[in-house]
Amino acid sequence: MMRAVSIVLLCSLLFACGFEPLYARRSTGGGTAATTDQLASVYIEQVDARATHLITLATDLRENRAGQELYNALRDQMNPHGVPQRPAYRLSLQLIETKTDLATRGDQFATRANLTISVTYTLARASDGARLYVGRQAVTASYNLLGSESMFSNLTSENEARSRAATEMAQILTSRLSVLLSPQAPPLTPATTPQPVTTPQPPATPEPLPTAAPELSP
Repeated sequence: MMRAVSIVLLCSLLFACGFEPLYARRSTGGGTAATTDQLASVYIEQVDARATHLITLATDLRENRAGQELYNALRDQMNPHGVPQRPAYRLSLQLIETKTDLATRGDQFATRANLTISVTYTLARASDGARLYVGRQAVTASYNLLGSESMFSNLTSENEARSRAATEMAQILTSRLSVLLSPQAPPLTPATTPQPVTTPQPPATPEPLPTAAPELSP
């Protein structure tokens, strides 16, 4: 009973201080509800994913677990009511997954590994496809390896690490887009495409003039 009363008092203090969840809607309008509506207007494209540790690069969403889990997590956080029918923005993502062995034992079998997903994401205007923001983010999750005799346990640990990394990545991207699309943020303008850098060529060395042959005396 005392614990329940403490929780109620704590919540009352938090809301009295102005605390509220980032994606919560307000009943009487405001920036939070506007940000939620902006996130809901983002059409999330299927993730272009590839895994560098696989023999065949997985470029189809259905063939890559990390891309599928990231896509689903973003949909849950940004489009909880379904795909927007008239999106204001489009979000495209390119994902690369890498695995790195860390510790090894006497038989050279790794006992711990890192799984890293790196994402390049582009927010574009839906009306004309103009790119408004391009960003990059990487998340790493570690997991234990039990040896070659425990392949099923190792695969389970790897899948759990991949799920953790994808969930954390979705939270980071959602928070970043919330800031970008907030009514308090400056308006987004089309990103300037950088011009390729050209290396100046050194001036050509002039060729020496031909030397006249000496005249022979008779």
